[in-house]
Amino acid sequence: ILVLALLAVAGIAQVEYTYDFNGLNEGQQNLNGQDGWVTHYQTAGTSQDFDVAYSCDGLLSPDESIAVFYPYGGPGVGRTATHKADNNFNFNFTNGGIIDLEFDVCRNWWGVFVGVGYDADGDGNILDGMVDEDGGVKLLIKGSENDNYPSLHFPVADEIVSTSFQQQKNWARYKLSFDFNAYDGAGSVTVFVKEFDESEGWGDWQQISDMTDKNMGLTPGSGDKNDYTTHKAAQEASTTSSSGRCPMATFNISTCQTSRNNSPSTALSLLRLQQHQTSLSLSSTSQVPPLSMATS
Repeated sequence: ILVLALLAVAGIAQVEYTYDFNGLNEGQQNLNGQDGWVTHYQTAGTSQDFDVAYSCDGLLSPDESIAVFYPYGGPGVGRTATHKADNNFNFNFTNGGIIDLEFDVCRNWWGVFVGVGYDADGDGNILDGMVDEDGGVKLLIKGSENDNYPSLHFPVADEIVSTSFQQQKNWARYKLSFDFNAYDGAGSVTVFVKEFDESEGWGDWQQISDMTDKNMGLTPGSGDKNDYTTHKAAQEASTTSSSGRCPMATFNISTCQTSRNNSPSTALSLLRLQQHQTSLSLSSTSQVPPLSMATS
């Protein structure tokens, strides 16, 4: 189900989108092609597609609704799924301002990431690390190497590995709060988190101290993965180009999930975005830039 909420109070507009996967058809290895999702192998070309299900290997989402799971393992096995925005799931980065991205994610050994990124060649996939010009800002949680301490990754700046928070539970809800006007347009991000306990439910939000007000190093106007100012034109280009290539910057929601045989299945169950701006059109039919999610 896709939920769209529009709210305007005292001249300040807020737009909220929630994507919870309940509108997808259940099945094994069947995410690709559903509701605009495009999936691609991460390293090994034989990597299976994602499962869409209520449970996998005994793992349930926090609200026990449909989630996207990746229970497969093997050398180089992993998959990326991308979903760009359309008129039913619009998100506009053009005007900058403050934008919050929330997601419910299950940790695993090899790692899962969620972030905002750029589809450089317009093929519908965000293949960070596989296509040189694809990428953006992402949050990674993995057991290997980082022991489930989350890390922030930027297009140019060095990664930041938290030492103040370690994900102890299988499920956690993260919030990336972006301020695209901070640092003279380079933008900042602050990360919040709360974990889910099967007996006690959701805990309280906490701000990750060493992931607070971090400079993202973006370069508005550069027309690449470091730029968020050309998003509105990006959608127009992608819908009219005969080659399908989108030469403008397109920030997307990206998730990468991988698994190994002796670790829990990685899963993603919810995406929620809020945009807070002092001047924002609330027309549901207006052209706005693509938004994507990638999972591997």
